Amino acid sequence: MSNDESKAIFQRLVDDLWNKGNLAAADELFAPSAPNHIPIAPDLPAGPAGAKALASLFHTAFPDLKVSVDRVHAMGDQVAGRLFEEGTHQGDFLGVSGSGKTVDFTKIGLFRIENGKITESWYEFDSLRVMQQIGAIPGAG
Repeated sequence: MSNDESKAIFQRLVDDLWNKGNLAAADELFAPSAPNHIPIAPDLPAGPAGAKALASLFHTAFPDLKVSVDRVHAMGDQVAGRLFEEGTHQGDFLGVSGSGKTVDFTKIGLFRIENGKITESWYEFDSLRVMQQIGAIPGAG
């Protein structure tokens, strides 16, 4: 798979699953047994079901979530990108009820891609910043 093809899969993940909230896109993008390594949700099921659960968690908490790609790099069977995300905290997020506050944060996604499908995924995001912005923990200063 070329680097450009891997980048296109990454962009489709952002556009369809994250921005449009099209959960069915996960069925096309993820291999059935693809592990999801997500620290805030360590018990996610593998494959499309895990991707749908993670997207649902964020879209329930931030229904107006907008995700933009800041950078994306591909090499071999891996693609990585830095994302900028923003939305309004209107639903439960990690045990914190909707606050009505606007949040913005960055997230890094790393994916292994084989035969046009995501076969493994990792996300790291600035959860401290989000929890401070929604008032769950005090901010610095």
